[in-house]
Amino acid sequence: MVQRTNSKDSIAMALFDEIIDTHISEVTITALINRSKIARRTFYNNFDNIYEVIVYLIDLIDEKLDTPNLDEGINGRAVTASDVLDYLPEHIYENRDLLRVIYTTDLRGFWFNHVMEKYEKWMIKYLFSDYRSKVITKEVACNVLLQTVIAAVDSWISKPVPDEPDQFRAVLLEILQVSPIGDLELSYEEK
Repeated sequence: MVQRTNSKDSIAMALFDEIIDTHISEVTITALINRSKIARRTFYNNFDNIYEVIVYLIDLIDEKLDTPNLDEGINGRAVTASDVLDYLPEHIYENRDLLRVIYTTDLRGFWFNHVMEKYEKWMIKYLFSDYRSKVITKEVACNVLLQTVIAAVDSWISKPVPDEPDQFRAVLLEILQVSPIGDLELSYEEK
């Protein structure tokens, strides 16, 4: 679970706890205030509405996954598919309980949009740089591939005892290699 460190985090985690039992449309600011044990004024000092809390919570969860900054790269070089395949399975596995909640609640759509925003430009630039199709645009191909990967993650972490990260990494690699977007040529180097 994401550790509560300040009022803003406390409010976000109150939303996380609340959404487990309540539909997002039924979550109230009063419920978040009561659950996080803060004053109403403290809520409004940090957020204007529940949507802002959702965005902040998604950012907190992404921070917990500690994913590489795709814009800055790693050690002065661009992030590659191999880097992502090396990195993500372990972090997803370590945070699977947190992600299970996302995948089984109303946060799923917000998470999907966040993942799309985070990875789409990088995927188009690095994975789809040589992609050519007369029918499917890079953006649609990227969306299809990300939806497939997100579904694979959902399937993996939903198991009572998920496979080890190395086994899932092999699944992800196969998904990328046999993608319906067949023009992708990816290589993965074992490290």
